[in-house]
Amino acid sequence: MVQIGFMPPSDQLTPANVGPLINYGLAKGLDFMVAPITTPHYERVLFRGHSLSSTELRKWRAGQEAMTPEDLVLQVAERSDYLVGLPAQWMKFDSPDATVRLHSELALKQQLNWTAHLGLGGVMLPYPPSFGPLSNYSRVLASVLQSLTWTTCWIRIPLMDLELEMNVSNPSVQGTKSWERWNMLRTMVDADPKLGIALELSETVPSDEIMDRWFAEPVKALIIPEEIFLTNNSGFPVLSKRHQAIVRGFIKAPGLDEQFAAGYQDYLQAPLQPLQDNLESSTYETFEKDPIKYQQYELAVEKALRDRPQPSNPQDPDTAVLMVVGAGRGPLVNCSLRAAEKAKRNVRIYAVEKNPNAFVTYVFTAKDNDMRTWNAPEKADILVSELLGSFGDNELSPECLDGAQKFLKPGTGISIPASYTAFVAPLSSSKLHNNVSAFKDSTRFESSYVVKFQAISLLAEPKPVWTFDHPNVDDIPCGQESLSNHHNIRSASILFELKTNGIIHGIAGYFESVLYKDVTLSINPQTHSPGMFSWFPIYFPVKTPIYAPAGSVILVEYGMNGESDVNMKA
Repeated sequence: MVQIGFMPPSDQLTPANVGPLINYGLAKGLDFMVAPITTPHYERVLFRGHSLSSTELRKWRAGQEAMTPEDLVLQVAERSDYLVGLPAQWMKFDSPDATVRLHSELALKQQLNWTAHLGLGGVMLPYPPSFGPLSNYSRVLASVLQSLTWTTCWIRIPLMDLELEMNVSNPSVQGTKSWERWNMLRTMVDADPKLGIALELSETVPSDEIMDRWFAEPVKALIIPEEIFLTNNSGFPVLSKRHQAIVRGFIKAPGLDEQFAAGYQDYLQAPLQPLQDNLESSTYETFEKDPIKYQQYELAVEKALRDRPQPSNPQDPDTAVLMVVGAGRGPLVNCSLRAAEKAKRNVRIYAVEKNPNAFVTYVFTAKDNDMRTWNAPEKADILVSELLGSFGDNELSPECLDGAQKFLKPGTGISIPASYTAFVAPLSSSKLHNNVSAFKDSTRFESSYVVKFQAISLLAEPKPVWTFDHPNVDDIPCGQESLSNHHNIRSASILFELKTNGIIHGIAGYFESVLYKDVTLSINPQTHSPGMFSWFPIYFPVKTPIYAPAGSVILVEYGMNGESDVNMKA
């Protein structure tokens, strides 16, 4: 989560005024304060202006030469949890001078040891020079990250490195150079989860596609320089609309669905298995709070009932037979009753549920409530279910609905949902990949995960994979068997072309569903049902992240069991 803090001018901070500035920041409700760890006196470690004896030099290189009070701005551990340390800015880890390289490394390690002693939560490291190698800086960084227990390191990265961008003539890729330099450094330290970004905004802003790359990175703080502010008509400093949009992108105001998802952002969960496992009451209760899903189901049932012809004899009204399969604790039954009242139709409802505990919650008279084995006393006009998973077909559909369609009246029976389509897109998210890597299970990269995406970037627009229709029609003309759902075997190859460069950490999966005619549900970002939170997307990780330059063509192949394979060609 991006935090809001402040960074007073380094030359104005002294050991005496750190405390008052902390109190100021706390009073303003800010999350942290950046303060230099050392004073200019600490530059003595480069041995400028004096020489050290061989004994002093040996102690320094062994890390035994202690810092002096004159060296330190941060001297005590007062509100250390509120402070982010700023190491000396004169360090040059890739200097051509071997002595400067060595002493820079020793100085950084000494400063980080001091911040760990004080208990600071983080340090903000400098951005490496725009040109030149990163090999020694990355080696030093990897070493210090391994030595830190819980202190995190933020690399100060400019949103646009103007020096590197000078020779970039194509506007569509302007702004990628900073990201590429960050990615190079991140890769060299093996994407250590203790490494984050303090992203410094610039006057020039890259395109939305390139900004998406940063939204997928571990950005811990935004640095907003004074010079990018404008002055409004009232004389107050304001950000441009484009800069405001970027800040909002990192600091999202929660809507109803975001409030529901609080705590679940980028949290990996195993997909539910309601056929194998009996869901707990709390799980039913959580998803029953979704206002959009049941609103759409109610509308679909109402429209289906209205489309039935009016009875010819009002004194002997026709009764529509509805069957709710997978009734849970009864919300779809309640939807169907409300829909019948709105449509002014008589209905007879059968509710089928295999979970005996949910069965007790919503009392029925039948004893056998598994749709696969239940013998219906009559055929249904409408079959209603909510068996969809995050990838459409990964929980109970389509096999269970295929088994239940025998309840429908041949030729006229209606299934709600009528169809659903799975969608995929290549995804970039170092956070999600790190989360999977942290699992001890050897099969962690062979599993899929249900995730409320936050720190991700889609590298291309989602594309459809396959579709299932209900009821499943068997009488397909010879030679067109592929149009039938009967076999339920699916495979697909999907091509994506990347407009900008990025790292592929896996595949995002979504679904769209047609409940009845124009009544739909969707978690596809392009058509998402506003306010719906019953389904999070699904994440298929790749074991080894793939760097894909702009213009790459990505081939994603899916088999019948949902396993994916990603190939790339330039």
